[in-house]
Amino acid sequence: MRRKFVGLFLSAALLAPVHEVWAGDYDVEEWIGRVKPYTSGASSPTPDARAKLLTELSVATEDRSSIDRIRKADSVAAVIGSSLILGNTDDPIARKAASLVIINLVDNTTICLVTDHLRRNNGLNASFQLNLLQAIRLVGSYAYRENVTDVVGTIDDVERRLPTDADQGRRLVASIRETLAKNTENGTSAIPAALNDARTRRCPGTSSK
Repeated sequence: MRRKFVGLFLSAALLAPVHEVWAGDYDVEEWIGRVKPYTSGASSPTPDARAKLLTELSVATEDRSSIDRIRKADSVAAVIGSSLILGNTDDPIARKAASLVIINLVDNTTICLVTDHLRRNNGLNASFQLNLLQAIRLVGSYAYRENVTDVVGTIDDVERRLPTDADQGRRLVASIRETLAKNTENGTSAIPAALNDARTRRCPGTSSK
C-alpha cells in the first residue's frame, strides 16, 4: 500500500510510468544498474529521468517488509549512495523522493554513508541537506556509541558551515543534539559485532575500536 504522504508530493504524471511497483519483488539490483551511468558521472540524467527513477524507488521502499528486505542486503549501500547523489538537485520532486528513500532505509549500518556525504559535500542543496539531517536525527534516537560519535562530529562540521541566516538548519542541529542527549543519558552500547561487520562492509574505513 502506498503511503498517503507520498502522493502529496509525487504527481500522478510521475507515478503513472511506475506502473504497479510491488515492493515484495522489486528488483533493487536492476535499479542500481540503471542509475550507475548517472552516479558514476558517465552521463547526466534529464530532470524527468531523475525524478522518475527516484519516484519509482520511493514507491518500492514504502512498506516495512520491503525496507527490511533491502536493509539486509549489502546492496543497500549502493541504493542509499545513489539516492544521495541523485537527490542533490533543485527539483523538489526528485529531491523529496530521494530523501524518502534515505530516511526509510538508513540505520546503524548505513548512517555512516549520510554523515560522510554531509562532511564531504559543501555544495549540497540546502533543502536536501536539511532532509539528510532529519535522517540523522531519526537514527540518532537509537544509535550505537560509534555512530553517536560520528553524528556529533558531522553536525559540528555542518553547523560551522551554515550561513548566518540558516535558522532552520541551526534548529535542526540543536534538535539532533537533544535527540542524542536523550539516547545517551543512560549510556550507549557499542555496536554489536554482526552490525559492525555490516557497517564496515557498507562504509569502508569505519569500524568500532
